[in-house]
Amino acid sequence: MLHSEFLLNQRPEVSDAQGARAWLGTLPLTDARAAHHALAALLASFDEQALAPRRRLDVLETIRSAFFEVDAQYARRYAGKPVPLGEAERNAYSHAQALWQKLEGSYAHCARAAAAGDPALRAHLALCLARAAAFACERLKGALRAGQAPGGDAAAALAQYAALAREHGVLATGVPD
Repeated sequence: MLHSEFLLNQRPEVSDAQGARAWLGTLPLTDARAAHHALAALLASFDEQALAPRRRLDVLETIRSAFFEVDAQYARRYAGKPVPLGEAERNAYSHAQALWQKLEGSYAHCARAAAAGDPALRAHLALCLARAAAFACERLKGALRAGQAPGGDAAAALAQYAALAREHGVLATGVPD
């Protein structure tokens, strides 16, 4: 079994920002594929361990910058390649799309909890929606970089996030970066 496949099947027990920082220290940043798979495994563990939405948000915010570093390296596997993509490029692109969708879904999970009145997240609704929307945009950008037709579900998700932000009065609320 390849190292990256092993990492994809692991389920790290990260339950807070401090644990996420420690886990990031173990992330194999010199191997973009392995790091990408490790991030996907971490996100899969959220639902398996029923991570509370506020703790999930803290972990997401802790790993977000590392994700972008890893993703920039990983994109070299499929971005700007001749189309139709070969099997290896298509596989890398599919994994990237799945990870962006998992990140988007995790932030959307936090946004739904905030919108439902979770007191620990209420003040973070705009941030959660902005981050979910940003990862929907990453899916669209990734498709374009790979010469693929973007999926309509990302555009629909953007519309839903905007509607939710409008409904809760946070559409014009600024968020960090």
